Amino acid sequence: MTSEAQRSGLPRAAGAALWTMRLDRASPLPLSRQLAAALRGAIAEGSLGVSARLPSTRNLAAELGIARSTVVGVFEQLTAEGYIAAKQGSGYFVPARLAEAKDVTASRAPAGAPRALSRQAELLRGLELRPPRQPRPFELGHADIDSRLMATWKRLASRALSGRSRLEWSYGDPQGEPVLRAAIAEYLAAARGVRCRPDQIVVTSGTQQGLSLAARVLIDPGATAMVEDPCYRSAFDILRAVEARVVPVAVDEQGVDIEAAPQLQSPPRLLYTTPSRQYPLGMAMPLARRLALLAWAEREGVWIIEDDYESEFQQPGHMLPSLQGLDRAGRVVYLGTFSKLLFPSLRLGYAVLPEDLVAPFAAARQVSDRQSSGLIQAIMTEFMLEGHFARHLKRMRTVYAERQACLSDLLTRRLGGLVEAAPNESGMYLVAWLPPGWDDGAVARRLATAGVTAVPLSVLTLARKRRPALVLGYSGHGEAAMARAVEIMAGALTERTGLTDTIKADLLSDQLAR
Repeated sequence: MTSEAQRSGLPRAAGAALWTMRLDRASPLPLSRQLAAALRGAIAEGSLGVSARLPSTRNLAAELGIARSTVVGVFEQLTAEGYIAAKQGSGYFVPARLAEAKDVTASRAPAGAPRALSRQAELLRGLELRPPRQPRPFELGHADIDSRLMATWKRLASRALSGRSRLEWSYGDPQGEPVLRAAIAEYLAAARGVRCRPDQIVVTSGTQQGLSLAARVLIDPGATAMVEDPCYRSAFDILRAVEARVVPVAVDEQGVDIEAAPQLQSPPRLLYTTPSRQYPLGMAMPLARRLALLAWAEREGVWIIEDDYESEFQQPGHMLPSLQGLDRAGRVVYLGTFSKLLFPSLRLGYAVLPEDLVAPFAAARQVSDRQSSGLIQAIMTEFMLEGHFARHLKRMRTVYAERQACLSDLLTRRLGGLVEAAPNESGMYLVAWLPPGWDDGAVARRLATAGVTAVPLSVLTLARKRRPALVLGYSGHGEAAMARAVEIMAGALTERTGLTDTIKADLLSDQLAR
């Protein structure tokens, strides 16, 4: 029998889909938003088909036990969005054009159709993203955050937010705020022998972004990039992501040895190095080798990426000048970070660039994420200009030297027959050498199951096989926590079964952002 609605040509009324709708009054989500989401879902899934007429606002409000004005507001919103349409004297219904659009979309995207990605996306998909968690010994990249630092930072933040500081509330300079760049240039000249003007600096969100921007500016797909072997893993991943041909160069007791580099048909586009404290082995590159490296770069037209990642924690009198400070040909891109020096979530660093790289580098920063937080830049500027930064570094040099000595002593007393961990110029980690023939990946895997993180040297090694070792971070871990972790290590390492088996290593702490 034909219904009255069909005889009159009116849209048919919606079925049970609306009337069985349930709203959660205990949810923090407003009832109006719950109702709108439920209606969108019913329409998108086809529960409310083409020409289905919605109940009147009065009836639906009574059925759901909510104010009629709430339903009216939701219907008006969905009308504006195109999910439903209003017809004079007939109420609200699902428009035919929406169903037609859904049918066209479905016909153009059959099940199983390929979902094309770029080559870079395919490379990046292989990188494992780790959710944040509480740090555990001996993860790398963590900092010791004391009450004095937090009290000072809070006071400076309050001043910035009160309008009594150098805070720019609108969009800022993609290169970074000029007053902060001036403070960075002054600090680097005094502490690291860097020769630059403020307009040669681009403020970044850390070393990793600086290297990523440099790779975008300097590398074409297929171009050759040289890296140290062993190498900071994220540097290797960033260069692979821009489709560089990555060539390892062996490291000896004086750092990267360019004379031992593989012979190539043409020079590489760039070389990535950590001359102040080679990561992960920890040695400093002597002056003669620095000068030879710079002469090679000038002769061959190679860019050098200098990652000066934790030189601030070495004693000032022991530090050699930066490569950038020795460079007279403008071949060095100098990268630094505040995130390791203060706290990782700061996400603030800088790149010092040859003059002809500033414009493309700043443009790459602008199209990437435009600029660093103006608030963070304002606080960091005050932190540096008022002398807090210098005092903090001096205090942390002492803290980290004591922390390294503590860990070295714990390892010697509990694992002296198995592990060699000779202290070197203090930083944020040390290398614990294992007996020859052991599998450091298997050791790291066993420790991980017991709640201790250690980076096996083998996963940072690209070509040259080295004695097995573990890279242990100590900077963000207290002495009691380290003592407990060493006890766990002692139990795991003295039970040697399986430690010469090849097991895929856990790269967790080496992948932490710098």
